[in-house]
Amino acid sequence: HWAWWAFPADMCGNSEPPPKTKLSSPAAAAELLARGPVADWRKALELICELSEARGQLVLPAADHGRVASFIPFWEGLEFTPAWLGIVLRRLEALLPPRA
Repeated sequence: HWAWWAFPADMCGNSEPPPKTKLSSPAAAAELLARGPVADWRKALELICELSEARGQLVLPAADHGRVASFIPFWEGLEFTPAWLGIVLRRLEALLPPRA
């Protein structure tokens, strides 16, 4: 699994090896955008969207769908989320299976 690093949010991954990671605050998310490998992260997220859209469903294992589902509202709730990430969030949301 690597979804906890590709889809950072305010919760640790269930299967994440120690030390567990999360964005503990909006400030931590801002720091990620300011200092993280954002260009590579963007490419990875957009590739996941492209492959998933071509397939008609998320290409991620079902075990990671919950991670994506928590990633979306976390980043949607931040006032400084970049426009490109907002587009990715909408694309991912459209690919999530309906909740029962």
